[in-house]
Amino acid sequence: MNLRALIKREILIAILSIVLVILGIISFSLAVFMDVEEGQTNVISFGNIDMSFCADATCETTVENLGNIIGTEKNEAGESVPVKVYPMTNEEGLATTPYKFILSNTGDYDLYVTIKLEPDTDFILSTEFPDYSDYTETAYTNIMVAFGEDGLSPTTRLYSELTDYKITENVLIPTGERKIFNLYAWVKEDAPNTAQGTYFVTEISAIGEMIPNS
Repeated sequence: MNLRALIKREILIAILSIVLVILGIISFSLAVFMDVEEGQTNVISFGNIDMSFCADATCETTVENLGNIIGTEKNEAGESVPVKVYPMTNEEGLATTPYKFILSNTGDYDLYVTIKLEPDTDFILSTEFPDYSDYTETAYTNIMVAFGEDGLSPTTRLYSELTDYKITENVLIPTGERKIFNLYAWVKEDAPNTAQGTYFVTEISAIGEMIPNS
């Protein structure tokens, strides 16, 4: 990259004020399955298929950075407020602090889990920030997301590459066990000037399924 291009990139980064907020709102769709054998129907109830979600120190004190909100900082009142988020390379994005959460299988059957990252279309930004505008419609092609189990290399993709908002699927969580997940999100390196002064908010949903033996 020559000096003029480098200066141009630095100026672009300096004027961008993209707010990228990842809210850890978890919702569960716990499937009920009917397994028919020898003319008898056995219904697996919600009490047997269950997951628990953890994203703060109230449920887990030994894991750091649980529930971190990407693109915010604490003000003097202790409230989370948006900060400027600049375009990053993939290497820079993966060096940031991820949003971290834990899923535990508290039921009686092994679960295969699908996790989605969907735009939160009901979110309204505080009136303290009237200069920001909704980013949902353009985020698909300007946001990079990386997701994976804690301790493993995450998979990095453009948000627009997600199928039905899935960031992972068919992750096995055996009964009585748990898995820690990391979610990274950043503005891609070559985001356009039109992304200035915008925000993007998402929510996470997890679906646990018990797949009967054939």
